[in-house]
Amino acid sequence: MAPDPLSEPLLEPSPDASWRQLSKQQLQLALPIIGMNVVQLLLVLMSAAFVGHIGALELASAQLAASLANVTGHYILQGTALGLETLGGQAVGAGQYRDLGYLTQFCFLVLTILAIMISLSWTLAERALIVLGQDKLLAAYAARYMQLLIPSLFANAWTQPLVKFLQSQGVTSPLMWASCVPLILHIPSNWFFIFHLNWGLDGAAIATDVAYVIMLLMLTSLVLWNRRAYERALPPLDFSAMFKGWGTFLKLGFFSATMMCLEFVSFDLIYLMGGLLPDPYTQVSALSVALNTAWLFATGYIGLGAATSTCVATELGRGSARGARKAALIGQSLALAFGLCTMTFSLIVHKQWPLLFVNKREHEVLALSSSLMVIASFMAITDAFQNNCGAILRGCGRQMVGTVVALISYYLVGVPASVIMGLVWKWGAWGLFGGFILATVSQTLILSVAVACTDWSKRVDLVEEERTRKRATAPASTLLG
Repeated sequence: MAPDPLSEPLLEPSPDASWRQLSKQQLQLALPIIGMNVVQLLLVLMSAAFVGHIGALELASAQLAASLANVTGHYILQGTALGLETLGGQAVGAGQYRDLGYLTQFCFLVLTILAIMISLSWTLAERALIVLGQDKLLAAYAARYMQLLIPSLFANAWTQPLVKFLQSQGVTSPLMWASCVPLILHIPSNWFFIFHLNWGLDGAAIATDVAYVIMLLMLTSLVLWNRRAYERALPPLDFSAMFKGWGTFLKLGFFSATMMCLEFVSFDLIYLMGGLLPDPYTQVSALSVALNTAWLFATGYIGLGAATSTCVATELGRGSARGARKAALIGQSLALAFGLCTMTFSLIVHKQWPLLFVNKREHEVLALSSSLMVIASFMAITDAFQNNCGAILRGCGRQMVGTVVALISYYLVGVPASVIMGLVWKWGAWGLFGGFILATVSQTLILSVAVACTDWSKRVDLVEEERTRKRATAPASTLLG
């Protein structure tokens, strides 16, 4: 019987594989992940486009709520799930598929608990926004929108373990299929809930919930449809086995989530500082074009990084220091190539691209946006490379290093530099964006040194030590299984 293309792994051992073959393998692994990242971004942008036709208050409320929902919810869930990316890849590399299954079960449990805690905190959103100085009506609308997004929070909490479960085994094709269907249905869904049922802003939130639930159901159905292909990684529920190594998972998940939130909160701080500039409409609008473009391109870097992280973790799990180093070098090479392509594309379209976001009659905004796009284009290479270096450290289980570097780069270098250049020296949007570039360059340099100094043989030994410790504490039933 021919293998199902949706369940055929891409990470089977191939010691004699050439550099070209391994590069192709990483790209095949990365592309569906990139597609899923782009789709999740487009879901937000599509809803914003529909809400923009209702009114300015509704658009501002939806944007504020979506930003807060990401920082206080979705990024925490996605970051915590990265612990499964590291440990799951290592388990697959060692052939311990049952361990991958137990880790996935534990990830489901942890993310469900987090989703409950986060959803409870969202019930206090209106009060928190008012305390932070937001307009009362804006706070009320944004808080209601966040609370209506709670179903999407739980759907994402249950989707992320499935994503990492498949990714760890080198099976990413289902991710693309599970993303395309919600994207195609999202436009008619928004129209139906917002305009046909006349639910307005509430309808946009519900349409987003529906998209996330469809994504979860699609991914679950694809896994169950090919259940026999994943049977060795689907052990029965066993709480004693599930909690084996729980401390390591929580540590890696905590540092991964912290690193993600530190980076993305810095984006929001730049927007807030932009509001303090003279002519804030022009400045913030131009910054929005540049930063949203950088974030769109970053979905590619993040997807490629996820593939590199999985390959590195898998090779370490196999006990191959040489293979892990080779996977890291291939990832870095692909990141540089991707960054170069992105830079070239940005330079070519830097005058036309802002027209997608800005009315052509807004000459000042267009001119500033185009200028910032040129700077953003040169930042593409460093951003792609630092994302990949961070992913390599993640594959090694060194999330704490990445978190410390993010803290230093964004909050000891980037944000202070933005304040000085943008507000004190009055360089405006140039200064604010310049601080963000300095943060990225700083992060790239430090992470590059950390990766270059990695003792790959030591990393293999540490993975083996952790595996030995787990075996020593494992229940007899799991050892026999």
